[in-house]
Amino acid sequence: MRLRLYGGALRYRGGLTVFTALSGPVPALDERWLVIEDGEGGQGVGEVRANIAFLTHTPPEQVPGLVRAAAAALPWREGVAAVEAALPGLAPAHPAIARAALDMALLDLAARRAGQPAATMLGGQFAPAIPTNNCLFGGTSDEAMLATARRYAAEGFRSLKLRMGVEPFQRDLERLAQVRASVGPEMRLAVDVNGSWSVAETIERAAAMAPYGLDYLEQPTAVGDWDAFAVAGRASPIPLMADESLTDAAALERLAGLGAPFLGHLKIVKAGGPRPLVAAARWLMAAGVGVMVGQMNEGVIATAATVHCALALRPRHTELYGAYGLLADPAGSLVYRQGAACLPDAPGIWPEFNPAHPGLSLLWEFTP
Repeated sequence: MRLRLYGGALRYRGGLTVFTALSGPVPALDERWLVIEDGEGGQGVGEVRANIAFLTHTPPEQVPGLVRAAAAALPWREGVAAVEAALPGLAPAHPAIARAALDMALLDLAARRAGQPAATMLGGQFAPAIPTNNCLFGGTSDEAMLATARRYAAEGFRSLKLRMGVEPFQRDLERLAQVRASVGPEMRLAVDVNGSWSVAETIERAAAMAPYGLDYLEQPTAVGDWDAFAVAGRASPIPLMADESLTDAAALERLAGLGAPFLGHLKIVKAGGPRPLVAAARWLMAAGVGVMVGQMNEGVIATAATVHCALALRPRHTELYGAYGLLADPAGSLVYRQGAACLPDAPGIWPEFNPAHPGLSLLWEFTP
């Protein structure tokens, strides 16, 4: 068997900059692609974004070494089945971002070997499309933001998320009112604060936003402060969704203990792979907690893997816009049609990775 890790930067058309209260402006996505070859002609590919230290607490430059260290800890000489069985045991010594790259590539390899879409391997049923939200970032003018919102509505998106916490709340509230007026009452809206508000601010501001009919308010209180999240959520007229706080099994237990109407935003890079994400989602749903299957802004392979997770779970909330508008991805393009992410009925996660794509660099090669 042979493993190779590639790196490269991805950008969005129109110079779109990812801009949240935690990340600040991010002009490019620093991606890592892990290719696993089984020595028998089979191949699987996993992808993670490195420049998300605000979520993973891992500096981007450390990600290649962490992926290699996790790979070296697995029993490759015993075969793929033994590697897959051993992978969950790498937690917590090896970080989730490293395990996620490995689990995604191994899932892709196993599904291709079986001739099945990854969604089927995850215990679901494949479908060619699944609806997704799209996102309105800060750092733009009102005119540009509203033009984007109207374009998304015209393209068939029926759910939008507005980022807040970068500007004063009154300004954010004005923009929310403008978006609602622009896209109409049938558009589902949500707000993501990325941990910028106190308990008192969350309660007061949720009340001010309630007339705009929001589906949820995502991570309003400080990351990791579960007591604040619980207090604010019990007083808020809008359901609260945890995101950045869901970093490990203990956090999942805290959220499960809160029950309805609390929600959790699950991502492959936080869960440690597609299979751990699906298992965590099913456990939370059994505890009465609603889930959103989502992602970071990421490339085509990482996005497609998240689409397969969403197909396996069919949650009410999905965030699959990561590859929307990407330029020159080494795995090609993911189609968005009528507000849905679309995949072909093909084995594995689906996209074919091109290691010779311009701008990619081979970071390491490992033969167990």
